[in-house]
Amino acid sequence: MKINKSTFYHYYADKYALRATLIDATLQFFSNSIDVSYLTLTPAEIQTYEEKLPAA
Repeated sequence: MKINKSTFYHYYADKYALRATLIDATLQFFSNSIDVSYLTLTPAEIQTYEEKLPAA
């Protein structure tokens, strides 16, 4: 990581704490990025929703 050990241990207890922080941040980003509003839509609304999605 190209930082001093004391700097690392100032922020994290060990490499497992760093891993947990990275996983938590990634999962939080992912959960904020997904849209589950379609779960309550009617079939007609789902079709309209899908038509508005960007093409892959």
